[in-house]
Amino acid sequence: MLKGVSPLNQFKIKFLKEAETEFKNLDNNLFLKASKILTKLSQDPFAYSEPLGQKMNLNLTGLRKAYIDGKRVRIVFIILENRLIILVISINKRDKSRVYHLTQKRVDKYLSLFEKLKNTTLTLDEIFKEPS
Repeated sequence: MLKGVSPLNQFKIKFLKEAETEFKNLDNNLFLKASKILTKLSQDPFAYSEPLGQKMNLNLTGLRKAYIDGKRVRIVFIILENRLIILVISINKRDKSRVYHLTQKRVDKYLSLFEKLKNTTLTLDEIFKEPS
């Protein structure tokens, strides 16, 4: 259990749009495995994941990974402790570092979102509001 985090303060799981699509498109077996690990991550994300860093000439520092299906599939996410949120960036096969390249593209694409999430004056509704 995280120090200072009670069971009532579980982390909420949020997905980038692309990661949500990947999650929904997993076959039933992988979907169930991913759901189980996401539940564990919501309870203690540090105990059930490992930090990323430099991978294949990509700077993924600050992100974490969890494994499913015998380490063949990765869930890559960022922990936003100030908001008790785990933001899933990608869920994909490790195959030829595909998951890491997708993650880097999404981090670049959503950089402004990550910055907003660090800003504690904005509400989650303001941050995740779909543009009209």
